[in-house]
Amino acid sequence: MSTKPSARNKSASPPANRPSDAALTPLAATVDAAIAQGPAARAQLDPQHQGEYDLILQAFAQLASGELEQARETVQPIGLTSPLLDWKLLVRGLAAFYAHDDARAIENWQRLHPQRLPARLAAPFRSRIDPAFRQTLSPSTSQQLRAVAMRLAGVTICEKLSANLGELNSKQGITKALKSLEKLWPQLREQMPQHLPRLARLFYAAIIHTGRASDIPLYAKWFGAPPDDPGLQRLSALEAELSGRFADTARAWQAYLQQIEQLSHRSDEEKRMAQSLIWERLAVNAQTFLDQTTRDPAFALQALATTSQPHWLPPVECWKRSAKAMPSRRKPTLEYLRLANPDTDPDYEPIAQEFLNFEPDNATVLTILAQRAKARGEHQRWLDLAQRAFAAQPGNARLARQLQAAICNLARHQAIKKQPIQALATLSLATQLQLPADVVTLVLQSLLTQRLGQHAESAAALAQAAALPEGTPLALAVVRLAEATILKAPPTLKKQLQDELTRALAQPLELRAGPFLAAYLAEQAAAPKPFVGYTNLRRRVAGLLEQACPQPMSDPLAATQLAVSVLRLRLTRYSVLLGLSLERLTPNHPAVPLLTLITITGNLREANATSLLASARNRLAQYANQPLHAELAEILDALTTEQELANRRHQNS
Repeated sequence: MSTKPSARNKSASPPANRPSDAALTPLAATVDAAIAQGPAARAQLDPQHQGEYDLILQAFAQLASGELEQARETVQPIGLTSPLLDWKLLVRGLAAFYAHDDARAIENWQRLHPQRLPARLAAPFRSRIDPAFRQTLSPSTSQQLRAVAMRLAGVTICEKLSANLGELNSKQGITKALKSLEKLWPQLREQMPQHLPRLARLFYAAIIHTGRASDIPLYAKWFGAPPDDPGLQRLSALEAELSGRFADTARAWQAYLQQIEQLSHRSDEEKRMAQSLIWERLAVNAQTFLDQTTRDPAFALQALATTSQPHWLPPVECWKRSAKAMPSRRKPTLEYLRLANPDTDPDYEPIAQEFLNFEPDNATVLTILAQRAKARGEHQRWLDLAQRAFAAQPGNARLARQLQAAICNLARHQAIKKQPIQALATLSLATQLQLPADVVTLVLQSLLTQRLGQHAESAAALAQAAALPEGTPLALAVVRLAEATILKAPPTLKKQLQDELTRALAQPLELRAGPFLAAYLAEQAAAPKPFVGYTNLRRRVAGLLEQACPQPMSDPLAATQLAVSVLRLRLTRYSVLLGLSLERLTPNHPAVPLLTLITITGNLREANATSLLASARNRLAQYANQPLHAELAEILDALTTEQELANRRHQNS
């Protein structure tokens, strides 16, 4: 029905020409009585009104046969001064009411004389659509009008239908309600055809939430299938999904995917979106199924037959198809990129690149592609992607570190190819992009200017690195020796740097450089080919860090720096003792469960790994704005990602 606010508001303030206060004239009473008695009373009227009387009866006959427009035209000749004007207004209001034009119906009926028969005849209908009119009625009158309205609509069918719909709250009730429609159907089609689509939607939803698969054929018998679900496969899938029948759900959804192509009333974009959303549901259902099999071995045994069916696909494949159906959707693309193996899936990078056509500044996808370029040794592409990611989120410290690493990597590559000037130009990007001063960048700058014979510039860069908080003698010695080895420095320089490292290792460990050193060594370990001597260098630094773990500590910051270093390098020796010290100095420190995790959990798929990660995340939320919070969050995210990948890839296998 129409719900035009302007028209409904009019009913609260009737027009001034409404004859509500005029007295009921004898002529009006005679006209009302003649129409109520039917054609036999026509002679009671004056000849001048008999023609209009005939028009009213003709209009009622047209209304009864559904000829609404003809009825309106029939009463049009009746003038404003005619005693049959109220009957004209009644006819026009009924025609509008049956056409679901509530505003026009109210507009006509609010002009009726309240004491005349047309107003009383219109009242049951008007009470259904005119809130202002209902407010003027007493509770008893309102109830009486509602009862009359039900009788006019067919009281028996309304009462039976109400009882029928009351059964929809249980599985048995839905079946019973659908079966009882057999007796009600002829009356429903005859008396309430306009409500059948709404009734179909009601039963459709009821079957999904509380129905059974056996109810669907009964539904199809009475209501057929909606245009968007011609085979009722969508209904079958939703019912099975909420009932926890994974195999039936997957089978029905995949059948519906084929039907979507046949929906000629839908555009290609709507079809692709629907397919993408369905593959997303299949991915979530498949993951739920696999998670349940992991938790419940008995369920896993029972489900073996289910997973062997050809309709079953692992979550990563479902996410992939969802992303390919609608490349602009972020969630399926990110889920697929998170779970897929980029080394074995040829669609990995094409899907990521296609998504960037819609979100060219998505830092997450840019970072994923940057890491792929890094793994393949595509130095310039790694830098380009890292720079785009940082430009999208210039305040992100992780992206800034990634960009620094990409700049240093390209500069190394250029230096190895004996292009020191180009390498220095690449390093200058860090300054141009206003990145924070970095030990590695400054050490590389020092080595390259030294190679070019620019000794003053080399010394200045080294002094600038030493002035940084993490620029301790040990940090500088480690980085200088590592970078000189990578750049294939002369043996005399390498011998000098090795002696420098030996002297630095003999000095007391300054923990403020620990997180930087650990992150640097971890970054070198992730390189496609770590430099010669990396293993020995890491062993010597790790030995210093491990020796510090069991020592009594009184400085919470130093303990946190050591914990971050240990976690970066995954040093398990004495890490539990470090965790005990940290818990004593800073109760509920987020690093404590992580130290326990790397110590006692060799397999991240173990159940206690999940609880330790959850404990660390809860503690980290209370550790905001504390020293090294960002580093701890990064480590936690890395461990969480490793666990998720271990779980997903194990399940997908």
